Amino acid sequence: YAAHSVNDFWRRWHITLSSFFRDYVYIPLGGNRKRWAFNMLLVWLLTGLWHGASWNFVLWGLYYFFFLMLEKLYLGDILEKLPKAARHIYIVIVVLIGWVFFFFTDLSAIKAFFAAAFGANGFADVTQNAIITNYIVVLLVGAVFSVPVFSKILALGNRLCMFSVLTGSNDDLFKEIKKICKKEYDAVRVVSARRDSGACCAFVLRNIAWVLFAQCL
Repeated sequence: YAAHSVNDFWRRWHITLSSFFRDYVYIPLGGNRKRWAFNMLLVWLLTGLWHGASWNFVLWGLYYFFFLMLEKLYLGDILEKLPKAARHIYIVIVVLIGWVFFFFTDLSAIKAFFAAAFGANGFADVTQNAIITNYIVVLLVGAVFSVPVFSKILALGNRLCMFSVLTGSNDDLFKEIKKICKKEYDAVRVVSARRDSGACCAFVLRNIAWVLFAQCL
């Protein structure tokens, strides 16, 4: 769900299945060399039927075929120019709608779901409003941690280290952080260079937590 396009999503999601259809169906049919649109259509029809012999899975496959074609022919360059947040919102909406086709085997249930989702039956009632109110914190936490926030925390930690090293703040907390960063900032950069963001993030947070703890003694 950290993808920024439908094409990117399918590079990340169900990699084994995607690789199988690419290697044993798409490429043998000619791949991008000839009739690529027909080849892609056949791949996505088979991908849908692979999940089950039902019309909803056929619609699900055609749904993704449509968006992949749309990106390949029209949206690809446009998406590249959009902010990451806008691209993320786009892919989340597309994927969530796609799961509706995947979940309901009854086509009338799909129609009823979309009618309810887009307000044909009215919007949230008292019970639904109560559920949203009670679980708003859980929903927000889930939304935040559905994206790669740890890399952002790592970048923030690195900026904090650089700030504390380069500034001569008189604040005791920053002085303590500056001592740690002067001694170990190179280690942070080494870990970061290895792209081990989890370890580097834990390293930065551990040191800051230690300073905060020492301030409380």
